[in-house]
Amino acid sequence: MEPYFFHIYLGQNERNHFMGKQYLSNREYDVMEALWSTDQPLSAADIVERTGLSQAAVLPVLKRLMNKGFVEISAVVPHAKTYVRIFRAPKGKDEIIKKEIEDYLQVAENPLSFARTIMASFLDGSKYSEDMIQELEKLISEKKHGHSD
Repeated sequence: MEPYFFHIYLGQNERNHFMGKQYLSNREYDVMEALWSTDQPLSAADIVERTGLSQAAVLPVLKRLMNKGFVEISAVVPHAKTYVRIFRAPKGKDEIIKKEIEDYLQVAENPLSFARTIMASFLDGSKYSEDMIQELEKLISEKKHGHSD
């Protein structure tokens, strides 16, 4: 089973998206992308607007994502004559990718080969290769000298 981060970088056309040992359907992934795309929590109506999904589709998806622990209610606010729940993703995409890589490295048969393959894929033919190399050199230097974020 491939870690979730492969699916993020392969794109949304993947059939299932892996996150924390649970799969996300394409609709669930669309909702997560909407939540990840902003620093502000979103209402169901905001998510409808960002995804193009119907309200009838978004509400059960939000419930499933809450049950899986990927979404939480940030606030309940008055709106017209009712109240509206505001949702947020407690973990960002990068945080989840990092955790998936760490988890995979714990069980990989050859973690060094895995890391080498990832780095090569990021660097081979990428228009960001030079920037990526500089960032990797910085991270390695910080690790060697005991500094990290």
